[in-house]
Amino acid sequence: ARAAEPEDAGDQPPTESRLQRLADRIKRLPQEPPQIPTLPDLPEGPRLPSLNLAGHVKMLPYRYCTVLRKFPGVVLVGWLTVLTTVVVATWRPLLVNTDLTAFRRVAANATRDYDVHTEALKHTRAIRNQTNLGDRRAFRLEMFYQAKQTGERDKSIFSEAVLRDIRDFEGRLRELPGWQRLCQGSDPRARFRCEPGESLGNYIWPARLDNFLTPKGFFRLNWDGRARERFPASAALTYLLEGAAQPHSPWRFLPQDFKGPASDASVMRSLFTFTAPSLDAEQFAADYEDFVVQELYPMLMLESERTLKDPDPESWDEPLGFRLFFRGDAVDEHEISQALEHDMNYAAWAVAAGLLITWVHLQSMFLAAVSSLTLLLAVLIAYAVVQVEHVSLASFLVVIVVFTLGSNSFYKLNDLWLHMRATRPNADPTEHLIDFYKAAGLQLLPVSMTAVVFLTHLFSLLRPLREFGLFMGTSMLFRSLLTLVLFPPALLEHEQALGRFVRQRLPASLQELMEPQKVRIPTAGVAAACVKAANMGRRLVLTVLAAALFTGGIAALVAGLRQADGLPAIFAPS
Repeated sequence: ARAAEPEDAGDQPPTESRLQRLADRIKRLPQEPPQIPTLPDLPEGPRLPSLNLAGHVKMLPYRYCTVLRKFPGVVLVGWLTVLTTVVVATWRPLLVNTDLTAFRRVAANATRDYDVHTEALKHTRAIRNQTNLGDRRAFRLEMFYQAKQTGERDKSIFSEAVLRDIRDFEGRLRELPGWQRLCQGSDPRARFRCEPGESLGNYIWPARLDNFLTPKGFFRLNWDGRARERFPASAALTYLLEGAAQPHSPWRFLPQDFKGPASDASVMRSLFTFTAPSLDAEQFAADYEDFVVQELYPMLMLESERTLKDPDPESWDEPLGFRLFFRGDAVDEHEISQALEHDMNYAAWAVAAGLLITWVHLQSMFLAAVSSLTLLLAVLIAYAVVQVEHVSLASFLVVIVVFTLGSNSFYKLNDLWLHMRATRPNADPTEHLIDFYKAAGLQLLPVSMTAVVFLTHLFSLLRPLREFGLFMGTSMLFRSLLTLVLFPPALLEHEQALGRFVRQRLPASLQELMEPQKVRIPTAGVAAACVKAANMGRRLVLTVLAAALFTGGIAALVAGLRQADGLPAIFAPS
């Protein structure tokens, strides 16, 4: 610019300032900056769902199946821990309703009115009287004796040998430490009801009181059954018949059809009662129940077995001349509990048989163990959920039914898993799990419908039937739910880890034990035989119908001719 200026600058206008020239040059610069090189465009990533509740709920199954696919063992252990914690936290003592009359009770208006009436009779007194024995709690024990033909003896209960055996047996009862302790702790005014008790033997063997001998030779008797000399049975019965021993009479000990001293009888009973010393009878009741469990019931069972022995021709010892039956407060309940405990052993056998069949069918000890554990948790959670104060005896059928018929669902789900793996080997693992859950839900739908059918028993008028339907329906619903929760993680864990470990690391003998391949149930042969039988058509139907009618006729004939078991109700309710 300076070179372009003329040498003689005097005639030229003044030059622009440097600041003005700089502003002009800035204006002549390009308006857009040069393009900077950038990296190539990346592919678009996955779009995240909107952060709302509906979106999270829809994604829960996918996220759960994703976690399950990666950590099946952790998910299985976590569910087992949660379910076990729930069972332990909600567990309550198992109280069994041992009242067998509950099976005959109907939830109708007449029964409810009668219950209200009987309950009101217990509280007719406005204030319970400490001095009235009728307000005390009493525990009653009844012994029934039936004379039997033994050697030269006849079947009369008044036989001297039979009466002597009965007296000796009752003496052994009264010598029990618990008997003496409870009798001494009873109310003194009612102590005679347990020592010596109410027995015909007390009148057959009365003790002679020579201290009260009169000048004319008369003496008094103490009716305690401890004498060595026997009073004639006819004299004792006449004494009772004349009313001199009120409130005792011959019919207190003998059947209602007993005619008098001249007649005979083959059965007899004795009564023993322990009366609480005060109105607060909780401790006394607890002591009596302990006595029944620890001392009384074992002895009664032992003596009852002794009375069943037949005479041994090679022995000088003769068996007891009577058969023993018994009932009483706390005795009946304990006996029913013993019978229930014995019968529940069959439930243990059902569990073992179900475990064995499941082990062979699924060809995996691990899957069989998870199946049995699922059924057990279903029953325990159902008991924890159904809040029943006293469980009916009918409810224990649920255990046997669930363990006997509950394994079928696991067979179907295992076959479904193998079928989906074989037909879709390249499917996405998460999508495979989602599809499996959908198909498994349809497979278990009939089980849930069956549970609803059992729940309809709630409309029954019989309380045990209602309770059974409630427990059974609840157990089946939890069985379906727990099968979906526990069995898929077990299948995935077995496929990814345990199955491979067994096949690759264990010896052949343990492999066959854990994953039996040689032991198989011949289902194919049975199915082929069923198909062949079904093709027989009309002939098969007629054969099955004839066999069913014949079997039903024989069963009806046997049931009609069979006599009722148990001791006849020969004593009055009072």
